Amino acid sequence: MSAPTHREIARKDDLAVLDLVNSGGYLPWEAADAFIEMTLAQPTLLSDIRVDTMNAPKKRLESGGFNSRILHASAAGTAFDSTKRAKLALAKVELDVQSMRANVRLPYDVVEDNIARGNFPDWLMGQMSRRAALDMEEILVLGDTTNLLDADLAIINGILAQATSHTIDNSGNPQDVGPDPFDAAMIEMPSEYVRDLENMRFYVSPVTETLYKRALAGRGTALGDEMLQVGGRRVVTHQGIPVYRVPWMPNDKFILTHRENIVAGIYRQILLETDKDIESEEYIFVLSVRFDCKYLDETGVVKYTGLSATIPTE
Repeated sequence: MSAPTHREIARKDDLAVLDLVNSGGYLPWEAADAFIEMTLAQPTLLSDIRVDTMNAPKKRLESGGFNSRILHASAAGTAFDSTKRAKLALAKVELDVQSMRANVRLPYDVVEDNIARGNFPDWLMGQMSRRAALDMEEILVLGDTTNLLDADLAIINGILAQATSHTIDNSGNPQDVGPDPFDAAMIEMPSEYVRDLENMRFYVSPVTETLYKRALAGRGTALGDEMLQVGGRRVVTHQGIPVYRVPWMPNDKFILTHRENIVAGIYRQILLETDKDIESEEYIFVLSVRFDCKYLDETGVVKYTGLSATIPTE
């Protein structure tokens, strides 16, 4: 059997590329959901928080609870007066996704090699989803609409920029990483939010996590011995709350909140357009995704600024 001609190979490449998109360039729901699942499976902040896949560019989220006592002493035949009648307090926030695009260029031979292995669509979407997860995490943490130096980070306000109600700022006198800054954040947090400790988080940088484990290892206790032996393999807690590393978190900051208080929204209409540059012999893939993030209840967040990213001197 004769080897395929260059024309036949090019046609096979084109057909495989076209299989990635349906008419109009929007991924079918199944493919879009698969891309989102691959993105959420990456070891980023997205895998720990609440993520809503959205069928429309905007979605209203409602959360509610009782802000005061609802059980009162009662007497038979006596109605409650107006001061004892409970009313549900509802908070409403809106996810309003913003568009981000990726322009990816792949040489003909890279596409051809992966098509020959029969896995080109899965390979490409897998590569894109891994990088998209890292980029989304960066924006979710560092996004700030007042950022004039980086337009990518100015698209939305991330979890640091949104946290304004309860803040601790020791930037003028940076504190060593240890129990004290975490205790200060817990004291600052309104007591009604300090309940489900297992699902609360200290979201810290990798450096802060390392320094905290080092501080624990320096103790002459069983926990200190364990830190010396297993170190980075153990998820540490403070007062029952996991200390969770987030690579994009600045070394001088951390966030304390419930993990499901952070909601990311990803629009299911994901656009993938293709083209060819015959002069450079490259395929061009343009991926468009839209997302947003909000706190369900921003008053249930503490932002701490002013950690020292250096090893304390003895």
